Formats: sequence, structure tokens, C-alpha cells
Amino acid sequence: MASYGFDKADMEQVHNRFNDHFNALRLEDSIELAGKLIRSGNNTLIHLGIHLLSLRRNELGPPHFWVLDDLIDSFVRWGNVDHLCGSLVQPLLERYPPHVH
Repeated sequence: MASYGFDKADMEQVHNRFNDHFNALRLEDSIELAGKLIRSGNNTLIHLGIHLLSLRRNELGPPHFWVLDDLIDSFVRWGNVDHLCGSLVQPLLERYPPHVH
């Protein structure tokens, strides 16, 4: 597993510096960039990709569930799953309860 040595403070700086840029992306571009980050295999970039998707959680819906399902295969730690579930899956399932099986 690759690591760039970012700690929590480093990631907060990245979030603070680039959130405006992330928020300006179209939904499709956010999904594409998040996919590239998550598929990198780097735990730090995976969390950044999940964060990027979580910024768009109000625009995501059932047509996008395949994206989340596809990206899970690239996770390298249980923390990735926890982050995705807490940031995206739980809010989406609350909004779309018929999709809970």
C-alpha cells in the first residue's frame, strides 16, 4: 500500500485549500476525480476521494449507487469502509429507504 506520509493536519490543509475548487466541479467531474483518487490504492488519496464524494452527497441518489459499489473494490483498509458508510451510505439510505434490502 502506498503512503505519502500525510497526517490529519496535512489533510485538513488540503481540504481547506481545495474545497472551493472541489465544490465548483460538476457532479460528473467530482465522481470521475473521486474515482481516480480512490483507485490509486493510496489510503490518504482514498479518504480524499471519499471526502470529495461526500461534498456532493445531496446530489447523489439511486442512479449513482453503482459508483459506490464499484469503488469499494479499491478500498485498502476498514477505515475506508467506515468513512464511506458514515459520510455517504448512511445519509443516502436515510433519504432513500426503499433501497435498503
